Amino acid sequence: VFKLNGDDCLAISLPSRTWIFHRRSELWSEFVTIGKPNWGVQCYAQNRFGSSEDGSLFEFNSDFLDDGNQLERRFRAWLPLTSENVIIHDITLRTNPGKTLFITGAYSNPSIEMRLSRNGGNTWGAWRTRKLGFIGNYRKWTKWNSNGIFGYPGLLAEFRITDPVSFRVSSVLANEERGGL
Repeated sequence: VFKLNGDDCLAISLPSRTWIFHRRSELWSEFVTIGKPNWGVQCYAQNRFGSSEDGSLFEFNSDFLDDGNQLERRFRAWLPLTSENVIIHDITLRTNPGKTLFITGAYSNPSIEMRLSRNGGNTWGAWRTRKLGFIGNYRKWTKWNSNGIFGYPGLLAEFRITDPVSFRVSSVLANEERGGL
C-alpha cells in the first residue's frame, strides 16, 4: 500500500505485471518501468519506494524523471461497440493546455501522441502526434481527425506524453460537437 497524490493505492505485483488499485477512483492501472519486464519497485515506506534491483530509493515528485531517465506517462480510453460500424471523425482530448513551465526551447509547446486499436489492443496503428499548446494558451483543443471506421469490439485509444510538463486529463471524446468555439 502506498500514497499517490495523497490517495491510498494498492500495488499487486505479479511475475510479469504490477497492477495498482486507486482507492478513491476505484480504478485499476498498470505500472511499469521502461526497459524492464515489470515495475522496478519492491517496497514502500515513508513516501519512498525501494528498488527491486539494487536497493535504490525513489519517490514521486515533479521533476519528471524516473530512475535517471525521462518519464513516459500513458493511459488508455475505450469506446465499446456492439452493434453496427461507426465512423470516428475525430477524437478530442480535454486536458490542461498551456501549462508548460518552459517559455522557450524543446518543451515550450509539448507534444502528446495517440495510437488506435480496432481489436482490443492486440494490434496498434502508428503513433500520431499533436501539440498541447504554448504557455498561457489555455483554450487549445487537442484533436485527431479522420480516424476511420470502427466496429465490434470497439475503439481502444492509447495516449503517451514524454515531455516534462504538468499533465491532467479531463475527458476523451469521440465525434464531439464543439458549438460556439
